[in-house]
Amino acid sequence: MTPFYLIILFSLIAAVVEYVSDKPSRLALYTLSFVLIIFAGTREIGIDPDSDNYQRIFDNYSEVNFFDGGLTNILYEPLSKAIFFLTSRFGFNIETVFLFYAVTSIGLKGMLIRKISPLPMLSMYLFCCHFFLYYEMVQIRAALAMGIALFACLISWQKPYWSLGILLLASTIHVSAILGIAFYIFKEFSIGLKKYFAVLLGCLVIALIFLVLPSLFLELLAFLPLAKAEDYLEIINSFEPASIYGITMIHLAPALLGLWLIDRNIITDGFEIRAIQFYSMCIPYYLIFLPISVMAYRSSEFFQFAGVIVIPILLKRLTWGPVLFVLLLIAGIGVSYFTLHVRELFPIGYISWIGIF
Repeated sequence: MTPFYLIILFSLIAAVVEYVSDKPSRLALYTLSFVLIIFAGTREIGIDPDSDNYQRIFDNYSEVNFFDGGLTNILYEPLSKAIFFLTSRFGFNIETVFLFYAVTSIGLKGMLIRKISPLPMLSMYLFCCHFFLYYEMVQIRAALAMGIALFACLISWQKPYWSLGILLLASTIHVSAILGIAFYIFKEFSIGLKKYFAVLLGCLVIALIFLVLPSLFLELLAFLPLAKAEDYLEIINSFEPASIYGITMIHLAPALLGLWLIDRNIITDGFEIRAIQFYSMCIPYYLIFLPISVMAYRSSEFFQFAGVIVIPILLKRLTWGPVLFVLLLIAGIGVSYFTLHVRELFPIGYISWIGIF
């Protein structure tokens, strides 16, 4: 059994114990968070798809100034550029960058889970199975921006101006965080279940217009940095639309249930309401970007992380919660196996490496 499967097993057992005893364990949460930080932050260069590129960017910064081009064009967000530049110039290595992202990203997500989720270890189990490998081990900048954006939106009902400022800060780490601006529209107009259906219909209509007139997407590209715009321009030329029956649509059911529970005043906690609203935006973004699959999936995934908090919130309100709990455990194992052995996102054997084992 590889170390990652040991992590999955630990989180699964802890989730079961927590659910049966109805006593969240902070020790288990802190222990798992620490292990995940070590796992992601001390990984070997080359065992994931992006670390070699990050190594080249890091090496390039040791030879050029902050504003030079070359490989630094890959990093166009200023705060991400600053992190790589400063660590390189102060004599640290690329592993320091990985550890920084792991500590801040996983630490922040662990804090949000402890604060809001009624079943923290179930949330951590879902996080390990569905998000950890792809984001904390590959899309590290997006992973950190995702956590910061969620934090910003959660405090929006208490500190709206601070919230918006923090969201903009997240966009300087990864540009995808700017998608969170739509959350404030949700909040301002108190979008419930009926309005949500109207939003979905509007997004679908816009997507159909883009399917008929794909050149309209060029207008959107004007808001993206040049390097990313060129990437999406190539995608538009190949034109691969996503499917309205795609796996992302599985998030529609919990989003609708959460909004319904809010409308019925069954869920009244401010943090829980904001988490559900944030999570529910994954479907509108998926629909509006249907004409280009990579944009549909990437924009939707940015909000799906909140599901690891929202699902336990919903589960505690359902009479058939135990059945859903078992199904979630089984699904988590299936997703982990698919990521490692079917999708083959990582080289064979990479999971067997970790410094502390």
